[in-house]
Amino acid sequence: MPNINKILVGIDGSEYSKRALHFSVDLSKKFGADLIAFTAFNIPDIYKAYNNKENINTISIDEEIQKSKNLLDSIAKSAKDHQINITTEFIDTKLTPDVAILEYSENNGVDHIVLGHRGRSIENLLIGNKANSVVSKSKCTVTVVK
Repeated sequence: MPNINKILVGIDGSEYSKRALHFSVDLSKKFGADLIAFTAFNIPDIYKAYNNKENINTISIDEEIQKSKNLLDSIAKSAKDHQINITTEFIDTKLTPDVAILEYSENNGVDHIVLGHRGRSIENLLIGNKANSVVSKSKCTVTVVK
């Protein structure tokens, strides 16, 4: 059985990231591991989501950042209410989300990453095709949740 001490779960508000969160909570309980709910906010990805759409000029980066932070706050509150030990990390970065996940995990001793299979939410675009990149480049175990 592998030794899992620190789990990072990618959060973007999509249904798949919610499934990944539930899976990672169960995993952290099973192994007694620390759990980190992680969001990498990349402004260029937000604009790509609105490419060729009429409302591109209505995007408020500050509002999108606040939505992401609110999501993590909600996760932290729910975890506390259910006596689950979780840390939240919001990274505002110029890195793509997959690179941010890889960099954070390597720099912070993460030994297991959990990602949703797909996730193209407007908030962060965290998972989506990024999961494949993380799986292929990670030095630690990665679980992709469908």
